[in-house]
Amino acid sequence: MSFLLLGILALLLVIGTPVAFALSATAILMLWVTGDSMAVVPQVIFDSLSIYELAAVPLFVLMSQVLVAGKIGDHLFEVMNRWVGHFPGGLGIATVLSCGFFAAVAGSSTTTAATVGTSAIPAMKKHGYPKRFSYGLVAGGGTLGILIPPSIPFVLYSAITGASVGHLYLAGVLPGLVMMCVFIAYVVGYAKWTGKLPDVASFTWREALSFSRMHVGALALPFIVLGSIYSGIVTPTEAAAIGASYSILLSLFHYRSIKIVDLLPMFLDTVKVSVMLLFIIAGALLLARVVTTLQIAQEIIGGLAALGTSKWVFLILINIIWILMGDFLDVASIMLITLPIAYPVTVALGIDPIWFAVMMVINMELATITPPVGLNLFVIMGITGEKDFMEVLKGTVPFMVLITFVLVLVMVFPPLATWLPRH
Repeated sequence: MSFLLLGILALLLVIGTPVAFALSATAILMLWVTGDSMAVVPQVIFDSLSIYELAAVPLFVLMSQVLVAGKIGDHLFEVMNRWVGHFPGGLGIATVLSCGFFAAVAGSSTTTAATVGTSAIPAMKKHGYPKRFSYGLVAGGGTLGILIPPSIPFVLYSAITGASVGHLYLAGVLPGLVMMCVFIAYVVGYAKWTGKLPDVASFTWREALSFSRMHVGALALPFIVLGSIYSGIVTPTEAAAIGASYSILLSLFHYRSIKIVDLLPMFLDTVKVSVMLLFIIAGALLLARVVTTLQIAQEIIGGLAALGTSKWVFLILINIIWILMGDFLDVASIMLITLPIAYPVTVALGIDPIWFAVMMVINMELATITPPVGLNLFVIMGITGEKDFMEVLKGTVPFMVLITFVLVLVMVFPPLATWLPRH
């Protein structure tokens, strides 16, 4: 039965069926083949679209759009540059810090890369940084947007599995900080070993502090969003609403970088993106119900047991599958195609679902920078006007290696992902 389900799903995806319809059609066909009642279909779809936590998705999408249009990333980059610009590879370090800081607001990889890249890449180009290095740094740094909370992929994982969004957010903190440190170490090493990252003008502590005070409104945003969640004052969904509202007010009245009339197209784009994601989620949850009803997970587990497969072999296999899928599909599609089938197996094998979530999201970071469909690569081409795809790709290769290193680190040392949620 599992081979039939996987075969139908693979066939529908190969012939170009939209992911949402491929998931739903597979579930419905399996119900038809097995003679089970179709009454479950409308009920699951209704229930899946009524999940409270999913309200955070359009709110984070809207907040990202407002922050991009409001050019908040420009101000954050300038603040970071004034504090660390005098270090070896200072502009590169400022870029990584800006990506990490913006990731704590946006929840999106492409948004982080686009927002920081519009200011960081021209600055690095002006000071003679190698083009490939600049492209790769922003594309790689942008991946932090889905690991450091708040993260849309963690919300999707919660919607499918029922895991706590708050625990998932906490799980992403330490791996996100580790990845930032790894990126910064690479920048400093590259600067010292190659001598290709020129020094830039330094600022005094007083100048840096004075400039930071001018942009305290933007600097406060991640503390408002994450602080309100971790303090227990609001839920992640309510924090997303606060963040979106604050971003609009900040851009409208403090920076005056957008006008009220600019909000309508942002609202429309938010609706389009959110409806697409919700349709995929509904299809994924319907497939998950079918997988559970037909005991397909147990069938897969039995097959693995017959082969003598341990949980580590399963983890390696699923990571390889994610990496391969990341070459051709976007993050949401990969998660919502594989989770309904893989998650019950992980639970049965005794794999910590929070640990599993972090490994999955780090894999999704790789998906955003691996060809031919790595969205961050096309974001870089879009904001720079670069026509040579290989120029962007070659700059990104070192960051693929660094992200893989952090993935292996989390796999062999699970407390990196699980310690904070448990304390």
